[in-house]
Amino acid sequence: MFIHYYMILLVSLLLSRLSFLMNCESSSGYYNYKSSKL
Repeated sequence: MFIHYYMILLVSLLLSRLSFLMNCESSSGYYNYKSSKL
């Protein structure tokens, strides 16, 4: 039961980290990529 709860916590943490990275990439990295191509 405790392991199941730990797995849910770990997955939620990874999802939040991934969404944060996607937000950073879309806000800064994408525009840097567009400007570097131009």
